[in-house]
Amino acid sequence: MNISYRALTIEQIPRLMVAYKSFYISDAKMEMSETYQQNLLDFVIKNFTNPDFLFLIACSGKKIAGFAVLTPTPSWGGVKTVIIEPLWIVPEYRNKGIGEKMVEILKGWTDKKEVKVCLTYEKPEGGVWSRKKYLGFRPYLMIMKREV
Repeated sequence: MNISYRALTIEQIPRLMVAYKSFYISDAKMEMSETYQQNLLDFVIKNFTNPDFLFLIACSGKKIAGFAVLTPTPSWGGVKTVIIEPLWIVPEYRNKGIGEKMVEILKGWTDKKEVKVCLTYEKPEGGVWSRKKYLGFRPYLMIMKREV
């Protein structure tokens, strides 16, 4: 399988939006609202060329096989920090080393940017938690939720 890895380009934004919609449906178990889709598109267009963000895609030909979004966040305890969310591989491409390769690329990017902490979040149930632990992420804090 020939997979290429690269930063998102403007031409690939429509394909990313399709892949993100699949991610959202599989994660949230519901369709994205039009408002959410528009806000996401605005976010991507505004930030995909920002050097402090990284929109990494894995492609098999013209099809997106996976993607990751790195977003800067205020320093975590005085240390330069990013949030990696989502890091998602299209189901048909899973268990082929794509996630591992993406984490390797993300590590190289964070090293160049002198980022010391990468945060991500995940629901503790299900296989994604295990896969992220396999990729080197460890539980750190608990996120608490309250409906308002």
